[in-house]
Amino acid sequence: MPLLDPGSIFMKLNYLTKQIKAITRFTVTTAICLSAIAFVWQGGFLSDNSANASVHSSVYSSNLIAAGMGREVKDKAMEDAGATKGFIRDAARTQNAVDETKDAVKGTVNNIKDVFN
Repeated sequence: MPLLDPGSIFMKLNYLTKQIKAITRFTVTTAICLSAIAFVWQGGFLSDNSANASVHSSVYSSNLIAAGMGREVKDKAMEDAGATKGFIRDAARTQNAVDETKDAVKGTVNNIKDVFN
C-alpha cells in the first residue's frame, strides 16, 4: 500500500471543496438578506414621496382655513364691539335718565318737606 493514495487525496479535496462551497453559499445568502433588510429598513424600496406633498398642502390648506376663520372672528368681534358701544350709549342715556329722575324726586321730596316745615 502506497503512502499517498490518489483516491483518498481526491476524496479529501472533494470533501474540502464541498465545505468551501457550502460556507460561501451561506455567507452570500446572509449578505443578501442583510442588504435586503437594510434597504427595507431605510425605506429604499418603499419610499412614498407623495406623503411629503400632502403634508405641505395640508399645512397650506390649514393656513387658508385659519385665515378664513380669522376673518370671520374679526367680523364677529367688530359686530359685537358695535353692539357693545350701542349698549354703553344706551346705558349712559339710561343712567342720565335715572339721574334726572332721581334729582326730580329729590326736588319733589324737598318741596314737600318745605311745605310741611
